[in-house]
Amino acid sequence: MKTLKLSNDELQGWLASWQQKHAIYAPQLGTDASKPQFHDWALLDGDEMPQLPTGVVKNSIKRFYLPQPQTMGTFSIDKRQADAFIIKETLPDSAKKQILLGARPCDARAILLKNQILASDPYFQAAREKNIVVGVTCSDQAPTCFCHKTGASPLAFIGMDIALSQTDEGWLAEIITPRGEELAGNGAEASEAKIAELKEKRDAIKQCSPAHGFKEQPMQEMYDAPLWQGLSDRCISCGTCTFLCPTCTCFDIQDETSGNTGRRIRIWDSCMTALFTAHTSGHNPRGTKLSRVRQRFMHKLKYYPDDYGPLYCVGCGRCVRDCPTNIDIREVIEDLQS
Repeated sequence: MKTLKLSNDELQGWLASWQQKHAIYAPQLGTDASKPQFHDWALLDGDEMPQLPTGVVKNSIKRFYLPQPQTMGTFSIDKRQADAFIIKETLPDSAKKQILLGARPCDARAILLKNQILASDPYFQAAREKNIVVGVTCSDQAPTCFCHKTGASPLAFIGMDIALSQTDEGWLAEIITPRGEELAGNGAEASEAKIAELKEKRDAIKQCSPAHGFKEQPMQEMYDAPLWQGLSDRCISCGTCTFLCPTCTCFDIQDETSGNTGRRIRIWDSCMTALFTAHTSGHNPRGTKLSRVRQRFMHKLKYYPDDYGPLYCVGCGRCVRDCPTNIDIREVIEDLQS
């Protein structure tokens, strides 16, 4: 891995070069005065630079890997056609790359965690091939950020093709993957002192993860923990936490038609809603709000770690920031540990 030193003007030159071949999506502040103002992903236009708030933007990069909605196939409902009602698979065009500029370490890591579940999903894998992640490490954290408590780091570069770290003079660009190598423009090699300084900052971050402790904790003990009742009493099943979460993967598949044509789409769903697990027989294995709240947290803190190792939470803090009833997963972790 090589590390280059860039001025702001040099980085702007990289962006101008990239825009000749690729669409670039980056955080931008909304401009519609009639709506609440927040930073979210938008297509960069002209010589715009990403606008990076402290912490994460409103939505994660999940939307670029699991589009809402995603067309999985098309079909005809014209009975005169020989192929009527036969679905023709539609995969994303992975040859046409796009750049996700400004992804934070938590979001980049979330895609790798999701890959454990979606490793055989051709749509997700095509999206991974399509998206080039030029991430930006975090020099500051928002009050709701807690990635270092999930075994990660605000200065990590895992899941990125290029990692940008801001310095007093400009940027350090760490070229991590062959795709990043192809994308990188000209730049001077960073000094050994600057590289050592960044490494020292990374080493100083105290990372911890309760995953190991939860793996040793009996599943039935966590399942029967008394805190689930109180959490379910507060939860209003709005699904905000699951839709904003970069690791949540719940989806539904529906067919929709217009005229003589139709398409099969995958849309986001939420384990927090009663319909998600409802059977056509009328039976629902998670028919109570308590069981659904417990499922969400158990999946992130117990089921996934038991199967794959790390927590299925990257500490982005979006659910903490936007939950209308102030349910805080950090408090849930502490309560379960105690």
